Amino acid sequence: MNGWYFLLVSLFITSCTVNSISQTKLNDTYSMKSLLVASWGENQAEIIPTYASSGLAFEVTPTTKLAPILFELEDNRTYIIDASFQFLNIFDKNKFVQRIDLASVITNKTIESFKVLNETEYIFLVSDKGATYQLIYWNFQTKENYTIPLGSFRDVQLVPSFDKKSIYYWTEKKDYTGILWQFSVDNLKKAPVKFEQFNFIHSRLFEKEGKLIGVKFFEALNRRGLISLDLETEAVQEKVCAKELYGPLIYPFGINQAGDLFTYGLRDEEQVYGTIYNISPEGVLQENKTFNSLMSTNFPDHPNTLLTSSQSWKVLANGTVILAVMTPKELHIVALEQK
Repeated sequence: MNGWYFLLVSLFITSCTVNSISQTKLNDTYSMKSLLVASWGENQAEIIPTYASSGLAFEVTPTTKLAPILFELEDNRTYIIDASFQFLNIFDKNKFVQRIDLASVITNKTIESFKVLNETEYIFLVSDKGATYQLIYWNFQTKENYTIPLGSFRDVQLVPSFDKKSIYYWTEKKDYTGILWQFSVDNLKKAPVKFEQFNFIHSRLFEKEGKLIGVKFFEALNRRGLISLDLETEAVQEKVCAKELYGPLIYPFGINQAGDLFTYGLRDEEQVYGTIYNISPEGVLQENKTFNSLMSTNFPDHPNTLLTSSQSWKVLANGTVILAVMTPKELHIVALEQK
């Protein structure tokens, strides 16, 4: 296949158990640490706000809310792209460093996500209205940039990875199956390695130490479970999880160094800010943590306080969760540290 890899998969399917969620539930077991506070506004060191309709069909006069920003962390720096995709804002801890105009690089495109290679080099995953995706490499210092066309897909995602030498991205077709691609950071113009025919159906994926990890829906059993692929040995392992984990496995957002999968459970009447679940590589629910009272204490005006999508949340090697909180006046980047 023109030098690209086609993998023959050895498959191991196991089942996993789960303790009762009600028995393992821990309430407000995170401590919150502020990493960054930035005001909304047009000035330097401020984040330009963008407002979007709430999208509620029953509203006679539609209300607006702050559109979510994108952010990345790298070497103690926080990189923020405002929701209009005009600027890349750089902060060193809580100190403003620079605002970079993206107009020369991103034109009439939606930035789906981005990756910071170092202080001057960036990768942007962008799309247009026709669901055609591209990767854009940009060196801010040398002004070098080039586009890598990806094509039209149902979904494309940059895969969070512990591998500093590679960039992984996933292209999902209309039938929900997809292909994993691997670029070398040292030569992005070289054709990527192609891994295909893997059944990571409609899941966010994560790379850790040469293994691709995600969630799979087992249609015949009406269950969700874990699936991992060893990119070197080509072995696939699947774990069908108990029905109690069907909901928690919908929104995975990160893994830690131990390989635990972190997922997000949507909010309800009791838990305004939702619940974070921690699921072991064996598919066992280790704990689920709410941070409702913690958020309510730090951000008491919760009807006007928004969390960015869990798709943008980060999980550090030690299990610390980083997320963005948007109040009417400020953007907060906070760390939820395990007690």
